[in-house]
Amino acid sequence: MSKIIPYFAVFAIGILCCWYFMRSCDKPDIGLIDTIKVLSAKNDSVAAVGQKIFYENDSLKIVKKRGDSIYEHRIDSQNHIIAVWQGRLKITKDSIGSLYTNLKTFYLNHDTVALGETYQRLSDQLHDANQQLFSVQIARDSADNIQNAEIIRLQGIISQLQAEISELKALLISCTANASELAKTWLKTAKKAKIAALISKIGVGLSGILTILLLSHN
Repeated sequence: MSKIIPYFAVFAIGILCCWYFMRSCDKPDIGLIDTIKVLSAKNDSVAAVGQKIFYENDSLKIVKKRGDSIYEHRIDSQNHIIAVWQGRLKITKDSIGSLYTNLKTFYLNHDTVALGETYQRLSDQLHDANQQLFSVQIARDSADNIQNAEIIRLQGIISQLQAEISELKALLISCTANASELAKTWLKTAKKAKIAALISKIGVGLSGILTILLLSHN
């Protein structure tokens, strides 16, 4: 009887050891679980920010397209106005050239009446030409203002796009770092699960060996 007691003691110790290790392995690692939850929440936050940036980019595209349409309409209208005034100015210039020619003819013919009328018409045409030239300059200035405003508008859009690109770069870095940390955490979890399974198998095997040894000595 006294010979059997040590085997029972060894067997009991083996069972207790196996139970202790298996019990500790079965418990979930709260730290890893909390880390996974935090990283998953951060990943969801990154995805939400990325979606917001894409919505902002879509809105920016709509605004740019609308602004492009308005600019094209305004600049086309202004170019039409310039073309009209330039056409009128050309007609007036041709008329002034003809009147100068007539002045020479009437002067050589000593036709004072026609000469006086031609002088008056020439004066009127020069006044019209001056007004038309002034109108052309105003129309060109308006076109320049429209183009300058368009440049400022496009610079604003470029600045917004650059800000979105910078935000996306920062988001990509954050997403990459978060994914790396999440992968490492999952790897740690998988390793702990494998170790727990291995210890469980060792415990079962150890119990079996102790049982066989005990039975064989009996």
